[in-house]
Amino acid sequence: MAASEDEEEFFDAPCNFLTPHYHAEGDSFDPSQFDYVPPPAEVTILHVGSDAVSFGLTSHVSPVKYKIQMDYTSDTHKGSIKTEDCGTVEVEQLIPGTEYTFSITRIGENGNQSTAVYLFACTDPAPPVKITVSKLSSESLSFHWDIPSGAVQTYIVRCCSEGETARSCKMEES
Repeated sequence: MAASEDEEEFFDAPCNFLTPHYHAEGDSFDPSQFDYVPPPAEVTILHVGSDAVSFGLTSHVSPVKYKIQMDYTSDTHKGSIKTEDCGTVEVEQLIPGTEYTFSITRIGENGNQSTAVYLFACTDPAPPVKITVSKLSSESLSFHWDIPSGAVQTYIVRCCSEGETARSCKMEES
């Protein structure tokens, strides 16, 4: 049958990947019937610290319960966490001053996974620790510190007097 100008032609297409299967009036919902798992939407970085990064996720409104899997990698460190699909996820025990790639996927009750959402963040470097003055005179000051954990390439040392920076120098890690 040919369609007239005012009519549109529609074709039947299966759409059971989005709708639950109910067998009869009063039957319970079967979450294993959902094949499609929506990826996390609107993932934002809420906070970056020296050893943790927290993310905000928009929860997916659905009768299906999802989990969130967050995989993270750097040049020297990797890990993974699973959590409930909730508003925030915090990844802890990261290395200070390190760039990470975060892969976030949603997992359905039937084990199916969404496509991944990728974010990149660099943890804050840790400050020097155990700073001690070794020499002090009217014209100079010598001090040293223990190297903090994590990756550090440069230190900036500022000498201030009455709130004003009198001198600043940049020192490369050796």
